[in-house]
Amino acid sequence: MSADYGRIWSDAFQQEGLRLIHTEVGDGRGESIQEQVIHATAAAADKLYKCRIPRYLQPDTRVLEIGCGPGFNLRALNGSGFSVQGVDPCNDLIIYGFQNVVKNTDIWLHHGFFQHLAFPARYDLIFELIVFQHLRKSEVQEIFNKVPSNLLEDGRFVFQMLHCDSPRVRPWDGDEDERPVPCMRGYSTGEVNSMLTEAGMTMVKRWFVSEDWFMVEAKCA
Repeated sequence: MSADYGRIWSDAFQQEGLRLIHTEVGDGRGESIQEQVIHATAAAADKLYKCRIPRYLQPDTRVLEIGCGPGFNLRALNGSGFSVQGVDPCNDLIIYGFQNVVKNTDIWLHHGFFQHLAFPARYDLIFELIVFQHLRKSEVQEIFNKVPSNLLEDGRFVFQMLHCDSPRVRPWDGDEDERPVPCMRGYSTGEVNSMLTEAGMTMVKRWFVSEDWFMVEAKCA
């Protein structure tokens, strides 16, 4: 595991995530935490398909999710004729996904860091949801730099960013390796444009999904 990611993918951080997935706590509608996570991620994936870039999610579309966790988003997309895969650096989440979330499906989860792996195919769509805000800008840039080599011609890279003016942004002025996980980094449209340009990509469109979050669709330049 890369030391750069130690503060995010620590055992304690991932165990807390797994605890939330396993914990049975009602929310007033009789749903457990696990059910809430499944419904929320399924809804997000459904919006991605129906409202955002449907022309790139046709039958036989190859899809890769960066930071897939146990595969909830991918499971929501499964069964629609897509070839769906995910990648995540946390082995515990990958194991949990194979045993519980994507069991009895054709979904494949890759263990490792996206920017450090060699993938057997190129993809029509590579997407990320609510991951980049936890990483350093340099780490996100590494991911951006890797994307073009994994996209098919006319493929799209779709990702979600926390806006720099969001109250959720919590700056950290100390050592990056000691930065607490809740500290999140936000981005301006200009920053994202510059990062895409450095990676050999261009922004196709950007849209806000809430006051704090915006989506970007990009392609190879």
